[in-house]
Amino acid sequence: MKNHLTRVRLAPQLRSGLFASAVLLLLAGPSVCIGAVYRCEAKDGSKTYSDQPCAADAQAAANSAAQPSATRVSQTTGNVTSVGTSSTNAKEHRASEVLTTLNKAALQSSVSADPKQRAHQLAPYFLKKLDPNNSDWNSGHPKWPTMQAIVEKSLLEEISDQPTAAGHNIETVFVHTYAAKMSDSDLQQLAAYLATPQGKQYAAFQTQIEVVYNEGIRSLQARLPLPQENPVPDAVQKRRIQLLALSNSTMIVQSQYEAAKSQNGDISGFSALPILMHSVISYKASELDALAARYATDIPGFISFSETATAKDHFAAMAAAQAVSVPLLTAAIEKFAKTVEAAHMLQWQQAYQEQVQKPAQASIAANAASRATRPMPKVGSNFKECPDCPEIIVIPAGAFDMGSPDDEVGRPDKRNVNLGHSEGPVHRVKVASFALGKFEVTRAQFSAFTRETGYGGVKGDWPQPSEFHQEDNHPVVNINATDADAYVAWLARKTGQPYRLPTEAEWEYAARANTTTSYYWGNDIDAICQYANIRDQTAKKASEWMKDWKVVNCADGFVFTAPVGSFKPNAFGLYDMLGNAAEAVADCAPLRDYEGAPNDGSAVFVIAGCDEHRGSGHWHNRRGGSWQYGAEAARAAARDGTQEARESSSGLRIARSLP
Repeated sequence: MKNHLTRVRLAPQLRSGLFASAVLLLLAGPSVCIGAVYRCEAKDGSKTYSDQPCAADAQAAANSAAQPSATRVSQTTGNVTSVGTSSTNAKEHRASEVLTTLNKAALQSSVSADPKQRAHQLAPYFLKKLDPNNSDWNSGHPKWPTMQAIVEKSLLEEISDQPTAAGHNIETVFVHTYAAKMSDSDLQQLAAYLATPQGKQYAAFQTQIEVVYNEGIRSLQARLPLPQENPVPDAVQKRRIQLLALSNSTMIVQSQYEAAKSQNGDISGFSALPILMHSVISYKASELDALAARYATDIPGFISFSETATAKDHFAAMAAAQAVSVPLLTAAIEKFAKTVEAAHMLQWQQAYQEQVQKPAQASIAANAASRATRPMPKVGSNFKECPDCPEIIVIPAGAFDMGSPDDEVGRPDKRNVNLGHSEGPVHRVKVASFALGKFEVTRAQFSAFTRETGYGGVKGDWPQPSEFHQEDNHPVVNINATDADAYVAWLARKTGQPYRLPTEAEWEYAARANTTTSYYWGNDIDAICQYANIRDQTAKKASEWMKDWKVVNCADGFVFTAPVGSFKPNAFGLYDMLGNAAEAVADCAPLRDYEGAPNDGSAVFVIAGCDEHRGSGHWHNRRGGSWQYGAEAARAAARDGTQEARESSSGLRIARSLP
């Protein structure tokens, strides 16, 4: 007979790792509490699970009860040695019973789960490592289920009983540390409370609130976009925060929540507990509200209990136990991951090459051969290469003067290092013929991408911006540079054609359409409402937060985004090149001027691969201004940049190389 799996509450820093949580499901499960759960094997080979020791283990414990026995934990190795007395052992047994009671139901469901389900939970981590730089390689990829079956089969070979020793060791360490921090009186009072009707309700609440919490964390780890929710009363938000605080042994106050919320949903550094709270509330608000309703009469009692000396000692003991056991769990996870990768990664990579990469390469080659037999598209012709693909126009080859002179009306003061200098010096650039989107990419077109691929965890339409509602024919916004890159990469794979983002030089050449003025209709700012959707009299009258902003002296009829193609096109037949949504381009040089810039229309990568800028995020330049920009920022030469934040002004327009 042998004791089996346990669970450990993770610190927020460790919980933020996707693989840490995945392997935790294998080693322990995602609950706040730890408790002994035993897998007992009968003589006929059948197995049962219980929170009580198996018969043989119980007899062995009884036989040794008279012998001095306790445990000491090595802080360096986590090994457990016998050094103490029987009274210590009895105290640890009481501590284990208390912890088990607090989350018995979740423990039972975790340890009795089918090993196949555990392999299923672990597989995505290893699957993503097969092609970590491919944003389209996710659960929406048609070959993902095939590869998942291959990986899960290998994982089943590794899981078996391997984690048992590590799991049992971590359980022993956790219980020992917790028991050492709790007095006999505390344990007795806590056990007595959990035996009362209210205490039983509290234990049930702990189980259910942790399920909600862990589901929220998994959504966060999967990088799902934060859902948009209409403003709710402060009392509702405070109640949600209070519920999560009761499950995490830390009272999170409203000001901390607001501080996290003010970071505009940026969850890239989500080890901070307030940001975790904000994200979980966003993902699981309805579940929290349901729990609040279900336990409405009990929550005041739960709060009262959490403020008692016994409860505070319990929370402190839990924190101390975490501090000791988490490093052991981390080491066990790392060891397990290395074992699996060493045994199977080459096999998985070979399967990935056969199942995914070679078929994709064959498809691209076939499309290339087909393309070679097609006639060259004529300059000015419109075409689209799939039902959901944006319509594109062939732009003629040519040359133009890129940038703006110092005296151009609307150009920022050149003393502004970030903006003024970045538009000069004016320089001659030659541009080869290429194709460019006739319109900005629409919500409908971008949503076709998310529905097909599940990109970003979005299985349906792309989420609406929080400030306003869009129809399908509006330009997609609320996207960042990574999203734009992923979309054009998907189009390239889908069609076998070289879709991409335009370079800054290509964009400005196409926007100017053989003009040299500030705008492609001339220098008349008052005419802008015929050609572009920017910050105007319509917005000033309708929007409270724009009423004091500088606006143009005309009305375009739209407060926020407008349906694509609502305004006059330029001479190349391109719509909304200025205004509506700021468009991502391939270049990564937001603060550079044009000294030494290439004259062949190619992109400038000051930051290699667009991976870093000012130490934070994925960066692209963007051009054209948007619905919330002034006329100065919507000039053909005006430059801007965007990082990872998804903004309601940021969109994209696609480009395609020609043979």
